[in-house]
Order: sequence, then structure tokens, then C-alpha cells
Amino acid sequence: MNATTTKDLAAIAPAVGGALNQLCAPETFVPQQLVAGGCKSPEVELRMVPAECLLTPSTGELVCRPAYLMLEQRPAECSLP
Repeated sequence: MNATTTKDLAAIAPAVGGALNQLCAPETFVPQQLVAGGCKSPEVELRMVPAECLLTPSTGELVCRPAYLMLEQRPAECSLP
């Protein structure tokens, strides 16, 4: 059948609906248990790295790295169900 008019489409609509009802399972919804989500705020860490010196025995050279502050940042993290 070649459905080209609105009348033809109206005639086959019930058949298509009936076929879909036979072939497709009805929709179902099963609620899952709730899982608590959570967020962790951003973190900032400031630490003092001590000075460090290295002595080369063969040359007697002393090489030092001065102490410094290290700033480390971590972004916020969220785990949402």
C-alpha cells in the first residue's frame, strides 16, 4: 500500500499502533536508591621548602639552592550521582 493522502495515513495509523504495542514492551520505571553526592572545596597549600646545599668533594665547589615558598592549589571536586 502506498500511503500518499491524509486519508490513507489515517487508515494505517491504528495498524501501526497495534503492531508497536505487540512488538515493544511498555515503558517501566524502577526508582534506584539515592546515593549521597558531595563536594570538596578548593584547597590551597603553602609550604616552606628548606635551603639545600651540595658540596662537590673533587672541586670543593659548594652549590646552594635557597629556601623558597611553594604554593599548590587544587580545584573543587564534586561527585554527583
